Amino acid sequence: MSFLKIIVMNQVFCTPCNGHGLEPMVFKLATVPELIESACVFLNVKKDDVLGRRRMRYITEPRHMIMAYLSNARGIRLTDIGRAFGGRDHSSVIHAKIHVSNLCATDELYSQTYASLTKYLNFQLP
Repeated sequence: MSFLKIIVMNQVFCTPCNGHGLEPMVFKLATVPELIESACVFLNVKKDDVLGRRRMRYITEPRHMIMAYLSNARGIRLTDIGRAFGGRDHSSVIHAKIHVSNLCATDELYSQTYASLTKYLNFQLP
């Protein structure tokens, strides 16, 4: 069974193929704040800490992971991601992407955590 996905104004319209008689389904795409909230729950950090200005490692690592996920997996513009994280600019998001990429290449536990976060968010929020 194959489905055609049509994206219009933050909704995915899933149109069934001919012959099986199923009704078309509509899924609402997750917003950036919803994705950040779910990622914070998964990574066990406070949303206020991740969106805030503090630069302690236990806060910046999850912040970088979430920024990289939003850019890599969801294709959200860098300026929009920075704005969602308390008014940061696009260069902060670029730094986060490079940082996550480097750590995933060198640290197996970090790589597994990032992969788990990606799977969790892709499964939880379409």
